[in-house]
Amino acid sequence: MRFKAFSKHVVARTAFSLVEVVVAVGIFAIAVISVIGLLGPINQSVANVKDGDDASRVISIVQSELQRLGIVQVNGFRVAGERLYANRDGSKIGINVATAPWNVDVPELDGVAGSSALEINAQKFFQISLLRNDDLPFDALNGFLALNIVLRWPAFTGDGNELTGDALEQQSILIVPVAITR
Repeated sequence: MRFKAFSKHVVARTAFSLVEVVVAVGIFAIAVISVIGLLGPINQSVANVKDGDDASRVISIVQSELQRLGIVQVNGFRVAGERLYANRDGSKIGINVATAPWNVDVPELDGVAGSSALEINAQKFFQISLLRNDDLPFDALNGFLALNIVLRWPAFTGDGNELTGDALEQQSILIVPVAITR
């Protein structure tokens, strides 16, 4: 008799209901989607910092090369109004087009004979302009030239086409004043 009485007791429930599981999974899904949504802006921020670092490295390369060439060539270059282009890591720098390499210590921008203009332009990530700094006039006697290096990127699209319209307005720009001495 005692056995029967014991078996009639209600056993406590220890499992979750289906509603509780669905609510928990929904909350987890919302949290995961929120975290994934943060990855896009973080990746863009990291890319912007990398581009800024690359731009600083290219500025240093251009400044040291201008220093090596000397003031006469820089002044003549400035009058010619040519633009420089550099690839992302600064290993290739050329004047305006790939047929006139500026830095003879590195390969020309095309690098491979027979490359098409689009393939050559796709390598041109930075557009570099040299502007004389009129606030500090040229001093030929002391051998001092003050100028601004203006770096814009991207110079071309990844497929080698020129930027147009809104894309030009969305270029990043870095202006660095430099002094070239004898």
